[in-house]
Amino acid sequence: MFNIVAFLALILLFSCSQIVNPCSVLKQIYPEELLLESKYIIWATAVDNKEDKIQFRIRETLKGRPKLTELTIDGSFSSEDDFNDHSVPYRIARPTAREGMCYSTKYKKGADYLLFLQRQNDFEQDSKELSPYWAPLAPVNEQLRSKRDPWLLWVKNRLPQKD
Repeated sequence: MFNIVAFLALILLFSCSQIVNPCSVLKQIYPEELLLESKYIIWATAVDNKEDKIQFRIRETLKGRPKLTELTIDGSFSSEDDFNDHSVPYRIARPTAREGMCYSTKYKKGADYLLFLQRQNDFEQDSKELSPYWAPLAPVNEQLRSKRDPWLLWVKNRLPQKD
């Protein structure tokens, strides 16, 4: 009887340890794939926060041709910077995305981000449907340090030149 109880306790303990980090990824998307699979790649500044939505002012569209000057996505403001702590090209998302949710939804007001976007609904052409939350643990919404940020430059150097 003791062996069954010990066995069940171990199963329970193992199950609880899995709850600590609920994010799991079936296939890791690499930086080169992000360039190909993103519908839009946008350099934008987080400017406002309303009702769990972040409004961005678009600084530059690197891929795609959305006729947008602003973009709104799910998220909230944080007073802390959240720069990626890995070397470029990033193969994993910034630290707050690795805390268990698969994506970081935290943005710093006034900070710049490189957003790899997909439409959440291919039938809709509304800009509100664009989202960076499509590739778990991938660097889809990294905070930039400057216009000379190594991640921004890496992406720009690998995209076809715009007309």
